[in-house]
Amino acid sequence: PLNLAPGNGKGDIIVTEKGIFIAQTRGAGNNTSDHPAFFFTNESGSILFNSSSLSNLNGSNGGAIAISDDLKTFAIVDATATNQNLLIYSVTWGANNVPSFSLAQTISLKGTTQVDQMEFDPAGNLLLASSQQGLLVYAMKGDAKNTRTNAKAAQILINSIPTAIETVGADSVEPAEYYNLQGVKVAN
Repeated sequence: PLNLAPGNGKGDIIVTEKGIFIAQTRGAGNNTSDHPAFFFTNESGSILFNSSSLSNLNGSNGGAIAISDDLKTFAIVDATATNQNLLIYSVTWGANNVPSFSLAQTISLKGTTQVDQMEFDPAGNLLLASSQQGLLVYAMKGDAKNTRTNAKAAQILINSIPTAIETVGADSVEPAEYYNLQGVKVAN
């Protein structure tokens, strides 16, 4: 039987008019028939595609997947030991909505990059959210698409730089009073 691997906290579900894509984090070499990086099922729960049949997919780092609006382009981050690759597949649909995947493009993400979320925008650009590299945007090869996304200029994200708090400090330290759950002061 096909199972999601126990303990996998990261994954993705994409519902389309043809069926449902379900993905999970799978380490390098762990895209197996019993625990695939992703699979596609119809609304009745029948598995129509299992990613273990893709010889160029070792696993999925972060478990994120994306499918274009026209359902012709699919993306997943391959899990390898040292260098993560973004794999772009062309998708064709057969009888009974059975998908077929053909590797169209490989993009190096330059190092170990966990992708937590990804999505194609209406123009076909691929946006990735990475805990290590922040926001990554890729324009896909192909014919230029004419599309419009309405947004206020102040809301357009030009550049994203990951930030974090390295240390927490205070200019001065004031004495603190401590109370128990009943509201009784127990220490200064």
